[in-house]
Formats: sequence, C-alpha cells, structure tokens
Amino acid sequence: MKVGTRGRTRGAGKRCSLRSHFLPMPKITGYRDLEVWQRGMRIVPTVYGLSRSFPGSALYGLTSPLRRAAVSILSETAEAKAGATTREYLKHVWVAQASLAEAETHGEIAVRLGYLTAADVSELWRETAPLGRQLYALRDALRKETMSRELNHALPNPISCERSAPPTPVPRTQAPGSIFQLTAEPPIETIP
Repeated sequence: MKVGTRGRTRGAGKRCSLRSHFLPMPKITGYRDLEVWQRGMRIVPTVYGLSRSFPGSALYGLTSPLRRAAVSILSETAEAKAGATTREYLKHVWVAQASLAEAETHGEIAVRLGYLTAADVSELWRETAPLGRQLYALRDALRKETMSRELNHALPNPISCERSAPPTPVPRTQAPGSIFQLTAEPPIETIP
C-alpha cells in the first residue's frame, strides 16, 4: 500500500474477500452444470406430481399447459447454453423466464379452481422463486455483456485513432442569396 502525503494509507478502507481470490470458480462445460438448469430439473417432478390430481376435464386446458411450461423452463435453459451467441443465449433466457411466469400463473389458476390447495402451490413457489431470481440475474448479466460488446464495437479504438484532417468545404455553385427557381414539369399524358 502507498502512503499518501498526509500520512494516511491509500486503500485502507477497501474490504476484500480472500475467498474470492483463492477459490476457483466451478468450470461450466455444458448446460447440466448450470444451476438454473438444475433448479428447473427439480421443478418438473413437482409440477407433474401436483398436476396428477387434476380432473380429466382440465387435461388440455390446465394440466398440459402447466406441464409444458415447466418442461419449457428446462428446455430453454439447456438450449440457451447451447446457443452460438450471447444474443441467442439472452433470447432463450427470456423465454425461460416467460415459461416460469406461465407455470406460476397456471398454479394460481389451479388454486382458484380448487384443483390445488394454497399449501400445494406454495411448495411450487418455494422452488420457482429462487429460479426466477437466478434467471433474472442471468438475463441482466447477459444484457450488460451484450450492451458492452455493442458499445465496444461501436466506438473506435482510442489507441488506433488517427487525427483526421478537417473536412474540406464544398464549393457553392450558386451565389449566396440567390433564389432557386423551380420549374413545373409537363403533366404525363394518359392514354384513354
């Protein structure tokens, strides 16, 4: 640490976690290593278990869409990791978030229709709430990364920028203050 001119130590007020410097981050090699995918995998059996008690009349209106939304969270998360670009990754995370909201909404509808109790759906929400926060954080990080990349590509590299000559003035063909005359073109003849 450097000592300032008044005898104070610079950087003394900054706190730093030693753990963050010495613990290696887990290597993510595929979608199975993503925590959001692992959480989504825990939601699917819960949804299937809860929807098993729905009446047959709700099969196409509520059971199937609820199950499809839960599976979609998982599928979109896996597909996001397999995407070629950050923008594709971001798109799939958005769809996973929408599917999560859809599953939560179907759970609420099931409670209002009397197919599930509030305790049943709170079990689902205990699992979906942290997943929603993680998906939001992932989406936010991807958006920042995408914006950062776009900004870096849009701005010229300050090291390689050369000072260019000022633009040369364009010579005027008309004298200053002259009025331009507009001439009407003859009308186009139509054949009857």
